[in-house]
Amino acid sequence: MKALLALLILCPTISFAEYEKEEFKALVRENLPKFWQCYEESPAYKAGTQGKLVIQITLGSKGEVTEAKPVVPKSSFHDPVVESCVTTKLKSMNFPAPPPDEDVEINYPFIFTIKKEAAKPATDKPAEKPAEVKTETKAEEKK
Repeated sequence: MKALLALLILCPTISFAEYEKEEFKALVRENLPKFWQCYEESPAYKAGTQGKLVIQITLGSKGEVTEAKPVVPKSSFHDPVVESCVTTKLKSMNFPAPPPDEDVEINYPFIFTIKKEAAKPATDKPAEKPAEVKTETKAEEKK
């Protein structure tokens, strides 16, 4: 039986309207394989754990990630290995610089799910776990 992974990016909360939301979302989408890898290589994936991990991202004046941490009350997925990996990968990214003298705080949800496919006839080749990365985004302002 093959497992199919869907990493779904939902509605990020961005602290002010002028920030380059679309460019931010595009950069996250470009890096989805990195976030999927965090999940696929974790014990949580092997155990079939699924859920939503919300990460609070704080951007510095040049678009660098100065802080990234899980938002526990908004998350249903609690795995320290995946949380650490996702936050580390986010901290290595650079995003559009915010307007001068503005703090940017973004709550970005990652949905980790494993979908079971119908069993296929056995072959001599071992089955690989194909990944499907989906995105759906809608920005919300955080006040």
